Amino acid sequence: MRGVHTETGSGQAGQIRIRRFLPILAASLLVQLSAGTVMAQGHPLESAAGKMTLAKGLEARLFAGEPMVRQPILVKCDDRGRLWTIQYLQYPNPAGLKRVKVDRWSRTVYDRVPEPPPKGPRGADRITILEDTDGDGRADRSRDFVDGLNLATGLAFGHGGVYVLQVPYLLFYADRNRDDVPDGPPRVLLKGFGMEDAQSLANHLTWGPGGWLYGVNGSTTTCRIRGIEFQQGCWRYHPPTDRFELFCEGGGNLYGLTFDEVGRLFYSSNGGLFLHAVQGGYFAKSFAKHGPLHHLYTYGHFQPVFRGGLARWSDNRRDDLPWSHAAGSIPRSISLRQLPGSHRQFLERAAHRQHRGRQAARFLVEFQRHVVRSDRPVLRTDWGRLRRRLPRSPDGTSRSRCEVGSKQRQDLPDPGVRRVSHTADRRRVAFE
Repeated sequence: MRGVHTETGSGQAGQIRIRRFLPILAASLLVQLSAGTVMAQGHPLESAAGKMTLAKGLEARLFAGEPMVRQPILVKCDDRGRLWTIQYLQYPNPAGLKRVKVDRWSRTVYDRVPEPPPKGPRGADRITILEDTDGDGRADRSRDFVDGLNLATGLAFGHGGVYVLQVPYLLFYADRNRDDVPDGPPRVLLKGFGMEDAQSLANHLTWGPGGWLYGVNGSTTTCRIRGIEFQQGCWRYHPPTDRFELFCEGGGNLYGLTFDEVGRLFYSSNGGLFLHAVQGGYFAKSFAKHGPLHHLYTYGHFQPVFRGGLARWSDNRRDDLPWSHAAGSIPRSISLRQLPGSHRQFLERAAHRQHRGRQAARFLVEFQRHVVRSDRPVLRTDWGRLRRRLPRSPDGTSRSRCEVGSKQRQDLPDPGVRRVSHTADRRRVAFE
């Protein structure tokens, strides 16, 4: 898709500024353009974009559609201005495998673990490059970088090639001469990503600070990688040193992550959550379904604490952000700063389900520049406050960084924070 921002002023009635590949027009919109009726009956290709409901000043235009591209799940822009996408055509069942057992949550046990490509079963997924050669805002050239993939869910450029996530493997396709043809079979970097449910696979490779390659994992697949077992959560891999780490756990059926301009990590869930991911953190998790936490040194899990007035972020928190960022199927080379000024205070996320009030206020993070504070809803025993005192509730109860249920409220004094300092290696922040 392509976004168009229309501005008037300075004697120009209707000056058009074209914003190529706006993040808000993510790849998923190429297929799922609006409500359930669109998915049920569809619209003609040329008129589908016009069915979208957009904010004032924005216009949606078709960039690429069928038969050039089908079922895209993400987009990435390369350094030549081309758009890459994964056509997730093998969904929902992997090729060449037989189901042995399926549980109540659709977790499937297959008869074997497939070999990596090209030796393993050949699937229908493909990584496709879309290009607009004449600058008219419409893709007129496409080619496949690699096809025959079997449930591929992530790609990232770097180190002379393309990193590809195809469960249970993280692969690297070298392309040293940049001719868009792999130099040979892929190299297997990691093995063990869960593949029990095609709707919950590891996904969305994204580069982060320090040269780490990050990804998230869904809720109904279990990963077992180099002795580390986990389900829903965020993980990372460092190619230069071949290190793998579990960054944090929980959050639901995760899809999409992003970093803001100061290096903070956020990821989204199809259940409506948008989380600020803290290294070593534990977020909402259903233990009956997913089992206990996996970190060896965790004290235990504190249930998520809901904030009063369960309202969605876009209704009551959007003005808290001095800038905006997005997670999900969005090109990392594009910033939401390219949106018109009136739209920069929105936090976009790739949650493809309608809002649920019961999920709305979980793990809200307050964003204000130059203020470091403890996270509001993580621990019931976390009473730390910094730089300002929270107001008292109507009944006189002191509200802490975590707001608790009526049976658990305590009117504790505010200990405050006297000093903030770094440890010697500057890897930790100490509060007194």
